[in-house]
Amino acid sequence: MKPKVLVVDDKKEDREKIRDAISSKCLVEEAGSREEALEKLRQITDFDVILLDVYMPDNQEVGHDTLQKIKEINGELKIIMVTVEGRVNKAIEYVQEGASSFVTKPFNPSVLLNVISKAIGRKFREG
Repeated sequence: MKPKVLVVDDKKEDREKIRDAISSKCLVEEAGSREEALEKLRQITDFDVILLDVYMPDNQEVGHDTLQKIKEINGELKIIMVTVEGRVNKAIEYVQEGASSFVTKPFNPSVLLNVISKAIGRKFREG
């Protein structure tokens, strides 16, 4: 069974790039804001992973409170922070506070799939 991933980014084109990169191996849902993501997490309880952009919208940091709210809704959910290369330090802070990992944009699709695979603790089937 494919893992279910929630992609959270205010930029539709970034969500589409991630969807294109992982949809062969993952079931993908999207959210364009923190609020939409939190609502989806409350309604859909079987997500395995959330890919959460560190900065959105208008370059505002998602906030440590968002990370805590996600963990309160689903403490088992693996959270992978997504950031641009110049802001890796901020993503590392989130990992120190409970996120599973981070990935930088632009990303290599195989690297992104590998990060998801490691977060959920299982490999993807070939093909």
